[in-house]
Amino acid sequence: MVRFLERQGFRLRRIVGSHHVMRREETTSGAIIKGITYEKEKQTSNIQKYLASGDWKNLDSQGIVLGKVLANNLKARLGDRIILISPQELNVSFGSIPKMKALTVVGIFDSGMYDYDANLAYVSIDAAQDVFSMKDAVTGIGIKINNIEKTASTAKEIQKTLGDNYWIQTWQTMNRNLFSALKLEKIMMFIILALIVLVASFNIISNLLLFAIEKVRDIGVLCALGATRKNIYRIFMIEGLFMGGIGIALGTVLGGAVS
Repeated sequence: MVRFLERQGFRLRRIVGSHHVMRREETTSGAIIKGITYEKEKQTSNIQKYLASGDWKNLDSQGIVLGKVLANNLKARLGDRIILISPQELNVSFGSIPKMKALTVVGIFDSGMYDYDANLAYVSIDAAQDVFSMKDAVTGIGIKINNIEKTASTAKEIQKTLGDNYWIQTWQTMNRNLFSALKLEKIMMFIILALIVLVASFNIISNLLLFAIEKVRDIGVLCALGATRKNIYRIFMIEGLFMGGIGIALGTVLGGAVS
C-alpha cells in the first residue's frame, strides 16, 4: 500500500493511534494517543503552528505533547511526568497488570478546536509502538494532497485500488459534525441578515411615505412650477438612497470598530 501511494506522488506519514488512560498524581483522564514522526508529520500538516509551549524536537521516546485542555485537566505543565496506562495487560507471576509507561511533558499545543485540545496527545512513533506492542507496525498512514477540492475523488480512487480491507477517512468525514454545524449556522445567519435588511427597507419606505404626506403642499407647488412626475420620483429616490447610504456607512464603520 505504501509503495502504491508513493508512486502516486502523495506525501505520507506513518501513524500509530489508540485510546489510553493518562494519569498524573491523583488526576486521570482518557485521551487518544497518536504516535508520529515529527519530521514527517510537519511535511503533511501544520502541526508546528499550534504549539503553545515547549518544542516538537523534544518529542523522543520519553516525551509527550498534550492538548491545552487535556493538560489543564491533568494539571500538567512542561517537565511533569505522565503515566500512560495501556488497555493491554502484562502477564506476571501473580496475575496480569496493565502496561504502563512514564513520559515527560515536552510540549502543549493549542489548535483552537476543543475536541482536539481536550482529547489528543502526541508521542513519538517509537514510544507508541512500544506501548501498543506493535513492533514496526502502524495503525494508519496520513496522506497530503495538493488540491483540497479533490479530497473526495482521491479517497474514492484510493479505496477502489486498495480494496475493502482498508478504511479510508478524509478531513471531511472526520469532521462531519463540525461542517454540519457550520452549514446550519451559515443558513441561520443568512435568514437573520435577510430579516434585518427587510426591516430596514420597510423603515426607509415608511419614512419616505410620511415625508411625502408631510410635503403634499410642497409637491403641489413644484408641480405648479412645471415639475413632472419623473422629477418628483427622482427627488424621493435620491432621498431614499441618501438615507440608505448613511445607514450602510454608519453600520460598516460601527461594525468594523466593534469587530
